Amino acid sequence: MRTCVSQCIASILVILILAGCGGPKELDDSEKVRLYYEAGVGYINRGDPEQAIDTLKEAYSINHGYPQVLHALGLAYFQLGANETALNWFKKTEVITPDDPQLSNNLASVYLTMKDYDKTIRYSTKALDNPEYRTPAAAYYNRGLARKNTGDPQGSLADFKAAMNHEPLWSMPRLELARVLYENGQYDSVINMVNSVLKLDDDNAEAYLLRGQAYWERGYVSKAETDFSYVTRMENVSPAIANAAYDWLDRIR
Repeated sequence: MRTCVSQCIASILVILILAGCGGPKELDDSEKVRLYYEAGVGYINRGDPEQAIDTLKEAYSINHGYPQVLHALGLAYFQLGANETALNWFKKTEVITPDDPQLSNNLASVYLTMKDYDKTIRYSTKALDNPEYRTPAAAYYNRGLARKNTGDPQGSLADFKAAMNHEPLWSMPRLELARVLYENGQYDSVINMVNSVLKLDDDNAEAYLLRGQAYWERGYVSKAETDFSYVTRMENVSPAIANAAYDWLDRIR
């Protein structure tokens, strides 16, 4: 069914392109690949990786060596959570376009998910070393997480700060920076950093939990209790975060 839908979408795109061009004509293979590729990317952007995979494989069946299609298939499988398969498609792409910085950081993202931190650092650094890379915050963030997990707090601090400088409105590097500061016992700095996170994302349960912990360490018990209680009342909070907040409340009371 999905393949049929994909083919119908491609057919609609063909009709739109040919409108006003003197009637129907046979598309060459490169045009067909482009149409399937664009439809597949649209599905990825809409969060429908299964439909994206079906559509992109139509393009792949026409031309096995189109790097954009291979890369997009990797992204779709990664979005689906199939990390090994995503890695295989990214590695196929790397054979053709080894110096693509976006591909390098996508490889870093997969390796980070797979907890292969050395390869995460290597590929995110490769992306950052390319002057044409337009979204360095993502690579700094990936490398910062990997460095944090390999016992390099100073390196992770530097990377999270660099990510913040490149994307000031992105809350995730700030939160991870706050975690490193917490592990270093810099509780006042944690509170200040989490406050900046909450200005960008006031529905971040992990931020409230972390600030509550920092308040507790500083002896601000009532403030800590307020944050932990707020987490337990939040909608759509993960069970792990909610349970952690309840554990802290039990500790306080």
